[in-house]
Amino acid sequence: MIAAEREAEERSISDCNVVEIDAFRRRRQAEIAQQAAELEAEAIRTLAVANRDKVLGYFLCQNVRLDNESIKSLTTLKIPFSHLYCRGFGKQ
Repeated sequence: MIAAEREAEERSISDCNVVEIDAFRRRRQAEIAQQAAELEAEAIRTLAVANRDKVLGYFLCQNVRLDNESIKSLTTLKIPFSHLYCRGFGKQ
């Protein structure tokens, strides 16, 4: 009878170990999934900032191009630069 009790106890311990290992594995998988979600969110934020900067750069470039074209047009009209308004710096 003692051998049967010991065998039952060993099975119980073994079953408990399996349950604990499974619980640990599930917790670890959840942690990894959380980390992956955080990394993905950071990547999306970084991409959004990069796209914003790209668009801003494009429009700044277009603005400079238009300013240069305006200056060329004004110089052909012989308008003195003292009459031009420089954005962000007041009148010159």
